[in-house]
Amino acid sequence: MPTKLLHKLDSLFFSYCILNKNVANIFVGEMVASGHAKEALEILLESEAKKHLEPLVVGLKMVLGEDVKTAPEIREVAKDVVKRIEMKGLQRKA
Repeated sequence: MPTKLLHKLDSLFFSYCILNKNVANIFVGEMVASGHAKEALEILLESEAKKHLEPLVVGLKMVLGEDVKTAPEIREVAKDVVKRIEMKGLQRKA
C-alpha cells in the first residue's frame, strides 16, 4: 500500500475503529505485515482515536522497538497486540 495513500486516511476511519477495535487491529496488522508499521503508527498518532486505541498504539511502538512507558494494564494488552502482529507476519511468510 503506497505511503501517500496511507496518509490520506483520516480520523473518520479510526473514529469508526473506536466502535469496532477488531477493524483497527486487522488494518494495523495488515500494514505491519506488509512493512508499513511506522506509517500505521503515524496515522494512529495523528488520529483523534489514538486515546481510545492506546493498546494498539503501544503495541506498534513495541513492534518498532520504541521505549514505551505506560500503565501495566495497557502494556499487557499491547503485548497481545504484538503477538497477533507477529503471528500475522509469520502467516504471510508461510
